[in-house]
Amino acid sequence: MDIVDLEAKTLSELRELAREMEISRFSRLKKEDL
Repeated sequence: MDIVDLEAKTLSELRELAREMEISRFSRLKKEDL
């Protein structure tokens, strides 16, 4: 997965990825920060 793939994802998709990767406090992050 590269930056183009990540930019195309919705905020909910990015949050799901962050949850799977066990990133703490991801729910407070903006799309650009995820």
